[in-house]
Amino acid sequence: MKHHPRFDKSIDIEPLRGYEFAKFHDGNLDEAFEESFLHITFYSTTVFEASAKAIPTILWKHATSNAEIYVKDFDYPLGTVPTDQIVNFIDKHRKNDASYRNDCKKAHEWYKKVFSPLNEKLFLELFKAKKSEI
Repeated sequence: MKHHPRFDKSIDIEPLRGYEFAKFHDGNLDEAFEESFLHITFYSTTVFEASAKAIPTILWKHATSNAEIYVKDFDYPLGTVPTDQIVNFIDKHRKNDASYRNDCKKAHEWYKKVFSPLNEKLFLELFKAKKSEI
């Protein structure tokens, strides 16, 4: 687990330390992903970075979460997960490798579909086309 850059210690995270698969990481995000099998968020664009590395995201759905925006606006394929189903979701991925690999593939394919690096050549060609139309 990695704290959000604006984490202000106002939330007690001690209960999370009880899970054998959970540990805190103080390094950068790329290093954290090297040791991760799942990503969980209430609402963070880090869902894109996790998906780029084929790591499924639990979009935590609860009363104060905006996680559904990734499903509604970006068509995230794994949907949202209500609070009472998160442990089941994690257990399913820890115990069923085929299901986990399938969700890894879905997340990565989604990333490639909705997020791509800047194609400078195409951008310049489009810009030139617009300029010549003026």
